[in-house]
Amino acid sequence: MRLLRKILSTKRSHLCLGLLVLYGLTHAVAHTSRFERIVHNLKRYCHLDYWITESKSSGERVEGELYRAKYEEQLSGVTRGLFDYREKNEIQAYFLQRGFLYDVWESEEGRSYLLAPIIAKGHHSVEGLGVTFEYYVLGDKKIIPWAQYKTEHRASVLASAGDRGVYIFRDSLDYLLRRYFNALWALGARSPEDFRWDEWYLTYSLCRDLEQPLEDVFTYRHYRDKQLARDYFVEQSFQVFLPTLLTMGAKVVAEHNNSLSAERRYERAYLTGLYIEPNRTMVTLLWYLSGEDNPSATKLWEAFRNRLDIDHPNRITLDQISEAAAEILKEFEEPSRS
Repeated sequence: MRLLRKILSTKRSHLCLGLLVLYGLTHAVAHTSRFERIVHNLKRYCHLDYWITESKSSGERVEGELYRAKYEEQLSGVTRGLFDYREKNEIQAYFLQRGFLYDVWESEEGRSYLLAPIIAKGHHSVEGLGVTFEYYVLGDKKIIPWAQYKTEHRASVLASAGDRGVYIFRDSLDYLLRRYFNALWALGARSPEDFRWDEWYLTYSLCRDLEQPLEDVFTYRHYRDKQLARDYFVEQSFQVFLPTLLTMGAKVVAEHNNSLSAERRYERAYLTGLYIEPNRTMVTLLWYLSGEDNPSATKLWEAFRNRLDIDHPNRITLDQISEAAAEILKEFEEPSRS
């Protein structure tokens, strides 16, 4: 009961509701498919692992381990005859056949899990970094990585490297693009003046980066149906950011085996993406993400603020962003900061 009381009071209660479903209740959900039951049980198991990692007392960890044993038994039952839930390769093969990517990896902070549908995949190379890799564009995650769980923010991680290549987390930007679209649609936006609020850096940056999709949807009204318009807008807008995300992924691959922390590698990847494929939104997204629970984003945002005229975003050029990113990256690479 101490564990249940803790879950109800924690700020991550929405991620741990699976803990309230006691042993045996999963089988009462008769209308769900076997695949859905597998995903449900696997998600509970993975998020419980996160919760145990965060537990502050030995009592909480012991109680968590008791729940883990129960969840393992349920997971074993629902996967019996399909795959061995203890074998990563078998889990990956099962989900790949159904259009999903599953992965699990270790970091200095603990184990991290991922399960998400595959939207697209391809082959990419970045000459400036001398790397070639396979990449997967992933949709809304069924199981989120540790970094996202820890910060409770979808956009906390945009790209990472895994067993099968580079993973591009499309949902990290899609939710932001949908919110932007919905606001403009509700306002009946038509002209560039309607597409931005100067006091909100992120909106102004989106307006500058997404000129063509905004014109197509709101100025020329190629789409009358809201759902079709939103789907088109989100898809075309994501393509604007994809070159930066792939360059980030290339840097992650290039430094995947070095001795730097995961946080430092991600910072360097972010800066490399903006150096080689600059855009405004990826800079101001750092402002949106900054805070006590995301010191990395806060540090990068302050570094860009010191180099760019943030209070006058209309004066910032892509060349200036590229130059600023290169300066910050060089500063981070100095021995005194490694």
